[in-house]
Amino acid sequence: IYVVGKPYAELGGSVYLKTYGAIGNDVPKVHAKEALAAYIALSAAIQKRMVLSAHDCSEGGLAVALSEMAFAGGFGATALLNSVPVDAKVKRDDVLLFSESNSRIIVEVDPKNRKAFERMMAGIPMGMIGQVLEGTDLFVYGLKDNLCLKADVNELKQAWKKPLQF
Repeated sequence: IYVVGKPYAELGGSVYLKTYGAIGNDVPKVHAKEALAAYIALSAAIQKRMVLSAHDCSEGGLAVALSEMAFAGGFGATALLNSVPVDAKVKRDDVLLFSESNSRIIVEVDPKNRKAFERMMAGIPMGMIGQVLEGTDLFVYGLKDNLCLKADVNELKQAWKKPLQF
């Protein structure tokens, strides 16, 4: 599992801050040149069939994107936040997990395509952050290698679907 693009300390208007009744001052900004370069490289990798799946990190940030990818496949995953390329101002696990910075994509790559994918993405802010796991547990380790999130994908999916059920 890779993340393409980097988060900034942009929690303003995020779902995360909304849960605390806060708004925040730093709303996500588009870094157009960086985004265009990433999209061109990623598009080429997709065309060469190196990418198994991809998901944007918009509403809810990295934590929600990882969860939603796991919902689709029915598998668990492990992710290491200290492998995410970050802006220098990002120093906390919650910012990495829930920043809604624009132009970031979670990408699943078949291990046999790892080196070729990394060559195609050379010069693009990205990092290999984890892997798909058998079972349904999602593990996220923080900047200091601390376990900061452990959840069952099926339970997360039920919580995610709950507001949509009538």
